[in-house]
Amino acid sequence: MFAEKFLFVLAVAVQILIFSKKTDAACSLPTELKDGQWKYTYTDVQNTEKTTTVTFGTTTISSGISFNALGTTIDEWNCISSLQISNTVTVAAFRSTKHYSDFNSGSRWLYMCMKFTKVANDLFYFYLLSDVDTTIFPAERIYNPLVQPNQDGDVCSTFCSYADPKPKIRTLKKEGTSSVLPDDASLCEPCGNSCEKAPILCTVSETVPFATGPTDGSYNYLDKITYSCYTGYEVQSGNLERTCQDDGSWSGNPPVCAPIVCMVPKTVKFATGPTDGSYNYLDMITYSCNTGYEVQSVPIVCMVPETVEFATGPTDGSYNYLDMITYSCNTGYEVQSGNLERSCQDDKTWSGSPPVCVPVSCPDPGNGQFTEELTYSSYCFTDTITYSCIQGYKVQSGDLIRSCQADGTWVEILQCVK
Repeated sequence: MFAEKFLFVLAVAVQILIFSKKTDAACSLPTELKDGQWKYTYTDVQNTEKTTTVTFGTTTISSGISFNALGTTIDEWNCISSLQISNTVTVAAFRSTKHYSDFNSGSRWLYMCMKFTKVANDLFYFYLLSDVDTTIFPAERIYNPLVQPNQDGDVCSTFCSYADPKPKIRTLKKEGTSSVLPDDASLCEPCGNSCEKAPILCTVSETVPFATGPTDGSYNYLDKITYSCYTGYEVQSGNLERTCQDDGSWSGNPPVCAPIVCMVPKTVKFATGPTDGSYNYLDMITYSCNTGYEVQSVPIVCMVPETVEFATGPTDGSYNYLDMITYSCNTGYEVQSGNLERSCQDDKTWSGSPPVCVPVSCPDPGNGQFTEELTYSSYCFTDTITYSCIQGYKVQSGDLIRSCQADGTWVEILQCVK
C-alpha cells in the first residue's frame, strides 16, 4: 500500500515538472503586464462592482485572484499557453498552481482564459472566456474540468468556451494614470479574432493631364493629395485638393485643367487686327497701323495723391514713371508714419504710403531750483508751462513761462534765489 502511494505521488511530481517546463516556454504575456501591480476593476457574476490589485510576474499571477475550491484556497496561477492575435490582442490560459481534491479523491486544477486588449501601456481590458462555475467560491467564470485538458492543444478551443450570457468587460490599469477606455471597447468574438479593422486605404492610379500631383501609391484615411495646374492652365472643374474618405474613395472629383483663355481686347483705332474671338495661353495676336499712321508709345503717368496735412509738398499735377515727389512736415511737426519721398511705379501707383505728420513732443522739463510748475501728462509744440518761485524766493533769471519749441526742447529754465 505504501509503495502504491509513493509511486502515485512520484508520478504526479514528474507530471507537474514536465508540464511546467513545456508551459513556461509556451506562454508569453503582453510585455507591459509583466512584473507589475495593476488595479483590477470588474463586475462579478452576481453583478457586484469590485476593485482589487493583481500582481503579474513574467508568466504568473501571484496575488489578486483568489477562490476557495472545496476547502482549498487557490490564489496563484501559472500561464500555460498563449496566442498573440495582433500587436494589441492576446489570449492567455492560466492554470492554478495548487490542485484540490473532489469528493472522488481526484486531483483537479482550475483554469482561466483571459483575452487581453491593450489600450495603452498603462491600460488593458479583458474578458474571462469560460462559463460560470458555481462549485467554487465566489462563483466565477473559471474552467474546472473533471479531466485535465491537453496543455498543448489550441488555446481557444481547449481553455476558452462559454455560452450566454456573454462575459462582461474587466479592466487592468496602472495606479495614478489617466488613460480611459475607448467608447467602442467590446468583446471580440470568436476567441481567436482580433476584430481590428484593416486600415482604410485610398489608391492613386490615374494621372491628371496638364497638372502636377501624385501619380500612384496609396494613402491612409484623411490623408490629402494636392494637384496644381501647369502654368497657362487653370482648373475648369473638379478639385485640386482631395481627401481619403472612410469608404476608401477620394472626396470630390479629379481636377480638369484647361488652357487659360484670353478674349480679344477692344478694337484699336487706325489699325487692322483681330476684333473678336478667344485665344489660348501663349497665342499671339498682331496689329498693324493703317497707312499714314505709326505706333506711338504712351508714357506711364501717376497722378498726385491726396493732400498731406501739416506738410508741404505737391498738391496736384501728373508725373511720369520713376519721377519722385517729396514732402516735408511743417515747422513743429515730425513724420510719424508713411514716406516723405515717393516714386511713380510702373502700375501708375506711388511707392510707399502717404506721410503722417504729428506735432513734435517735448519731454517733461521738471522743476528748476526753488521753483514750482503746473504739470501735465504730455507736452507738444507751442505748449507752455508756468512756473513760480517758492515762498521766500524771487526770480534771478529765465522766464516764468516756458514753451515747447519746434526742435522738441524748452526755452531757458527759470532760476529763483532768496
